[in-house]
Amino acid sequence: MDTLALTAKVITFQQGAGLACIAGSLFAVQAAWRQSPLGQALVPLSRAMAWLVLCTVTLHALAYVFYPTFQDHVEATVASLGLQWLQGGEIYPPLDTHHVNGLLYGPALAEVNALGMLIWPSPIEGAKLPGVLGFLAALALSLRLLTHPSARLMLLWAAPFGLFLFFNRAEPFLLLCTVVALWAAHRIRLPWLQWGALGCLMGLASGFKLHGAAYVVMAWMAVAGVNALHVKALVTVAMAAALTFLLLFAPAGVSLEGFFHYLQLAGKHGLVARMVGENLLFLLALWLPLLAWRFSRANTAPRHGEPTDKTWLAVLLLQVLLALVAAKRGAGLHHLIPLVPVNAWLLQASLRTEEAPRAGAWLLHAMAISFALTTGWKAGHEGQLMARTWHARAEARTELQQLGTTYPGLVLASGSTTAGDVLTHLRPLLQAQGVPQIDYPAWLDLQLSGISTRPVLEALTNCRIPHLAVARGEMPLRMVSSYTQRALFDEDIQKAVDARYVLVTRHAWFDVLRCSRP
Repeated sequence: MDTLALTAKVITFQQGAGLACIAGSLFAVQAAWRQSPLGQALVPLSRAMAWLVLCTVTLHALAYVFYPTFQDHVEATVASLGLQWLQGGEIYPPLDTHHVNGLLYGPALAEVNALGMLIWPSPIEGAKLPGVLGFLAALALSLRLLTHPSARLMLLWAAPFGLFLFFNRAEPFLLLCTVVALWAAHRIRLPWLQWGALGCLMGLASGFKLHGAAYVVMAWMAVAGVNALHVKALVTVAMAAALTFLLLFAPAGVSLEGFFHYLQLAGKHGLVARMVGENLLFLLALWLPLLAWRFSRANTAPRHGEPTDKTWLAVLLLQVLLALVAAKRGAGLHHLIPLVPVNAWLLQASLRTEEAPRAGAWLLHAMAISFALTTGWKAGHEGQLMARTWHARAEARTELQQLGTTYPGLVLASGSTTAGDVLTHLRPLLQAQGVPQIDYPAWLDLQLSGISTRPVLEALTNCRIPHLAVARGEMPLRMVSSYTQRALFDEDIQKAVDARYVLVTRHAWFDVLRCSRP
């Protein structure tokens, strides 16, 4: 089972129905818990566990930078895009090539990854660096903004996501944009300067994902309230956002037309009903502590400086819309990570004038312990996986780099098993040597959009790919799509491989095949 599937299964239970039932039961019996020794120990226990989780996740992020490969299949795609752009290629290449990008990301993601590889000239460690730094910056700023202990506890709602907090995809950067937006709306007093800053953040966030501006709007409403979104503010913010977004397309090789062409393809993916349910259950877990606090005090009317009911409702509705967007095939719960600091801010803003009422406090601390336990289990699993595979992945990495210098035009092919497909995460090493690769996650999405794999067939048939590397003992390009459970590449491509490519050498980790014309 890959990291994404494992994370989804763990988080779905822990942040979904199971957690809601456990927390609801604790809420129902909270009066008895207050009198019990266990209930009295809940607060110091949850806070101690929170700091332990904080240290664990931080160490995991730092260790991951030095792990010799990627753990998520799309990370290699993002790194390859950054490399492709650094080498003078296009971020949105035409669809008549075998090395296309079928993933719906804005140009900022490839540009930031490219910047990381300029700082650290490695297609793997350099690509990981921006995501890890972005996560650590978001965490540090969150802890500075959230001064109330109960609000800080809510950051644990993001902890079980593990790798998704700091990998090189969009989520760490959207999280950082959201937290900076909270800071800007809270600390920048000059209206025009605040609106300009928020607009720039919206444009930048949309440069990672087109709907990224919604995270910044959500943070703005949470701090300033819905009444702050008047016409003058909206016009200023929109102008700054549009300018910032367009500036991301200014460098050579970044086509605005190409971006919108790929955007049309992604619109064909559709929503998954199961994911809609999972995402809404996560929202329930996010809102339980706030609702418990709000309705457990005697006077439910908001006090001066607290978020109004209108603000709460506006933020909730926007989060529901984001949950639906995150239910698109290929998306997932991790798209909701930036919601966590926003809800933590709402809780803190509501607690400025008093400590959390008993019922809300017990529920918050009980849920925090639940998330801490989940994070501990998951961090232990991921740490064990990294430790167990570290040496083997380093060996495979070294071997592939050597093969790339020995066999010109070497392309890393997917295999016929999941274990073999994991080795394709190393393909940016060959991209760094100037050889465009077949990007398997891209073709997964393109297949859903109805794009033909004919460019791959033509490249193989005409020997434009002179050499293929594949996991030792496996058949090339037999990968099964996780979306359709059918072969990613059709029978014609498999026949072309069988007819054209012959085994040349077998090594410890890879087989090398050469294209032979009839």
